[in-house]
Amino acid sequence: MDQEKFERDIQVTPRVYIALSSFARQDPGPLSILKRSGFFFDINTTGRRLTKEEVMKQAKGFDGIIAGLEPYDAMVLETLSGLKCISRWGVGVDNLKLKKAKEKNIAVL
Repeated sequence: MDQEKFERDIQVTPRVYIALSSFARQDPGPLSILKRSGFFFDINTTGRRLTKEEVMKQAKGFDGIIAGLEPYDAMVLETLSGLKCISRWGVGVDNLKLKKAKEKNIAVL
């Protein structure tokens, strides 16, 4: 068993990566909800949309992503092997490869 899989298997707290830079910028309420719900989360603090390389690096090991318009192509979805859910903040899913997400059993909301 590799180290990453071992760490994921013993993990109890759901992990969410917040990829869009504007999340909770004007109202900290959504972050408070995540905290009260017991989620561990990390947030994009770059102040801009992430590149696919940044998404692959920063969201690795997370169970879910709150996504903006950053790209989620086949390479990104393959790299994020433990991903279970992408929650799209906003309208549309043109930046997501839905067929690949379905193949990998990743829920897209």
